[in-house]
Amino acid sequence: MGKDVYHELYSNIFKKQTMKQLIYFSAEWCGPCKTMGPIMDNIKKSYPVHKINIDYDAMYVTQYNVKSIPTVIILENGQEVSRFTGVKSEAEILNMLR
Repeated sequence: MGKDVYHELYSNIFKKQTMKQLIYFSAEWCGPCKTMGPIMDNIKKSYPVHKINIDYDAMYVTQYNVKSIPTVIILENGQEVSRFTGVKSEAEILNMLR
């Protein structure tokens, strides 16, 4: 599958979800991202979490205007409703999703 087709399919996933979902921007070399990883894995049990590695998916970094990592964008009905940068606790993130 070509990279453009991959990005088009993945972008459509963001748009078609009717429930809240999260886009999690991170990188393997990012210290705070290593802290957020397990938190996002736990949240993934209740909400869709789409992990974007900024080193491989620069198109999404530009599309969502991500300036630092970790960044989490919360979408509802395919539209951004909230975002934060940095480490937050699982409880804080779940509270944002309510």
